Amino acid sequence: MSCTRALVIGSGIQGACSALALANTGFDVVVLEQDTIPYNRTSLCGEGKVHLGFVYANDPTYETQRVMLDSALKFSSSIEQFIGEPVEWDKMRSKKFQYLILKDSMVKPEILLDRYTQLQHDYERLIANDSSLNYIGLRPDLLWSKTDASPCIAKDQFTDCLQTEEVAIYPKALRTLLVNALNEHSSIRMICNARVDRVRRTNSGFSVEAGRHIHSADIVVNCSWGDRLRIDEDLLPSTAQPCTFRLKYSAWVQLPQALQSLQSYTLVLGPFGDLVTMPDSVETYISWYPECLKGFEVGTAPPSHWDALCRGETDAQQQAEILNSTLTAFDKLVPGMAKAKLVKLQTGLIVASGATDITDPGSRLHKRNNIGIEEHDGYFSMNTGKLTSAPMLAHQLVDRIV
Repeated sequence: MSCTRALVIGSGIQGACSALALANTGFDVVVLEQDTIPYNRTSLCGEGKVHLGFVYANDPTYETQRVMLDSALKFSSSIEQFIGEPVEWDKMRSKKFQYLILKDSMVKPEILLDRYTQLQHDYERLIANDSSLNYIGLRPDLLWSKTDASPCIAKDQFTDCLQTEEVAIYPKALRTLLVNALNEHSSIRMICNARVDRVRRTNSGFSVEAGRHIHSADIVVNCSWGDRLRIDEDLLPSTAQPCTFRLKYSAWVQLPQALQSLQSYTLVLGPFGDLVTMPDSVETYISWYPECLKGFEVGTAPPSHWDALCRGETDAQQQAEILNSTLTAFDKLVPGMAKAKLVKLQTGLIVASGATDITDPGSRLHKRNNIGIEEHDGYFSMNTGKLTSAPMLAHQLVDRIV
């Protein structure tokens, strides 16, 4: 390995994992982060689900399910390798997800169940051939089974309830693990308030312009989320398909006492929502797609005014409107949800290939198999797709370089 200086753009989960993987391999790493603190945007603002593939059952090729399953089974062991110590995952896992197949699912229940059976077969094949694989520290025999829903759920809204092994990792806890590892690593330097304007190739590597500062590096790894395509334009061939940017709100709430025994739930399949309950039941994540989606654009970068919203600059009236409409939507499925109390409303950016929304059964947004690393002579662009895939892609990055 002749090059030793690596510059990573972005400090979300993909940037954090990539920086740690490179530093552990012997690189001196500089991480440029546009925000005032690291790991403070989309990676922190989602529910933290480590996807096994259930949500992507509208991909008839099964390719997205396979990518998610493979990524999920490598997720926790990769994180432990990056930070250099074991993790008490049982303290970070949400309650296991139950999947409710709603009566107006865009994919019929019998097709969903057939594809979930295929997912089980793929899982059995993978773990039989590799003893190192696990799902967030566990190796269950079955990924899903039919079950009875909680009496708290309105039974006239769904056809089937499935108990799955799928969980979310509490985003704040995952952030703490990775940011502490970044701060403690002697070969990593974090620079915040450093939005990258342009990357140029030089005779000796790369020049990265961030405001009034210019940084030099032997290799550059673009882990930006919203700005990835914009930064790529000068250095990669123009092969990108239409990219969709969605501005989506979510909330952490305190459930009413009568609902604090709820499982985590995902509603399939269509523009529905998630409810994610942490083991201590103190905070519950909720997001209902039609009510929480507040922006949809196709292009190479999101609208500039979204940046303030992603920093949390939403006025109190709009916050109240989004929360009330979300709770009202959930109350039809879980009577009593309207009484939940807001802890925090947050805004995240969803980036994916495609040009139509998930209400279109043929939309590319129902697939996440077209992800990975695009490379050109020392410049690497990381198309993560989902949080689940970030650790695996960081390993692939290092394998390509060394």
